[in-house]
Amino acid sequence: MTTSQDDHWITRQYSPRVYQWLEDFLRHAETAARFVQREDREHETAQLAARMIFIDCGETVYRIDRANPEFLMDFPELELRDVYAMRNISAHGYNIVNYDVIWDALENDIPRIAAKIRAFLNSGIRPDC
Repeated sequence: MTTSQDDHWITRQYSPRVYQWLEDFLRHAETAARFVQREDREHETAQLAARMIFIDCGETVYRIDRANPEFLMDFPELELRDVYAMRNISAHGYNIVNYDVIWDALENDIPRIAAKIRAFLNSGIRPDC
């Protein structure tokens, strides 16, 4: 059963934007999936683009954390804190960015986390109820 954004418990309990930001994460994850399938991970331009896609994923988590930090604490199983931490390194740690780690995250971690978010949004039921 799917629930509309307006009726979803996330919208009622947290900022209405949290639901939208989670959907934004899913859109960025879809972009990542298409990107890693067609690009060469060794090409410098592809590495820079992969970094930006990852930062976009992390930016949605950053916005959730700014509006409702308790959401990330309430649902650690979504692994969003990990995305947020890696986003900070990717965005601000210019001399320590490892493009292989970013690529692997786009290829493996982001799809796994997106699947959790998708199931979370589609359930319409608060998991701890």
